[in-house]
Amino acid sequence: MKFMIRFFVSLLLSFGWILSATASEAQALLGTCDYYEARSDELNCDANGYLKSFGEYYCRRFEAAHPHFTSQGQVVLDKIKICLQKSLEGDNQLSCNNVLSRAAESHVPCYVGSGFCQMGFWDKWVLGTIVAPALQDPVLRSSIERIELRCAGLK
Repeated sequence: MKFMIRFFVSLLLSFGWILSATASEAQALLGTCDYYEARSDELNCDANGYLKSFGEYYCRRFEAAHPHFTSQGQVVLDKIKICLQKSLEGDNQLSCNNVLSRAAESHVPCYVGSGFCQMGFWDKWVLGTIVAPALQDPVLRSSIERIELRCAGLK
């Protein structure tokens, strides 16, 4: 009987090791803009889907503009990026069909919790020039409005 118990414990431990050793490619890319393509591929999303056409696109725009932010702004942007990506990575119900709404939900707590409200005028202005095209999307415009309300202490 002891042998059987040891065998099953050993099997379970081995199985757990295999699961932890096979982290997703996307998870390994957290903190980089390549995360979005890898996550999109894992979900088998269309090349024109949210993860590539919005997530990766804006991530790369922020990456290119990184030197134009103050050092405080750069720290906040890095925190926001990690938070947004972790919220997608931690969502077991994420699919190509719901990724836009799930990502939009995470923008408010990620921006507010990462220090966006404390960013100076210059950093917010640079950020605004980057995201201005996204204001045409009503879901994303709503997220930006909710971030502004939270920063103002109204919600």
